[in-house]
Amino acid sequence: MLPAGDTEQALFLLRDHETLVTGDVFSGTGGRFHVFFDEQSRQSLLDWLPLLADPPVTRVLIAHGEPVLTDGAARMRGAIAEARALDADDAR
Repeated sequence: MLPAGDTEQALFLLRDHETLVTGDVFSGTGGRFHVFFDEQSRQSLLDWLPLLADPPVTRVLIAHGEPVLTDGAARMRGAIAEARALDADDAR
């Protein structure tokens, strides 16, 4: 489960457990669940990330910060929307 051309990330979907295990795509640093941008293209990542919220996901296990244990898909959609808004603000 990677965006085209991205060889730096690792994601695992455990369908039977409705759990997404992410690398650094999502983070909990700073006390909030958010999208983390590293070296990848911001726009291509933002275009790809909503696909992660399509399957039923209850839990999101992240490398940095507290795991999301309920409403994982909704929390991912919220983090993606926040990242898009911040990205739009940066573009102005």
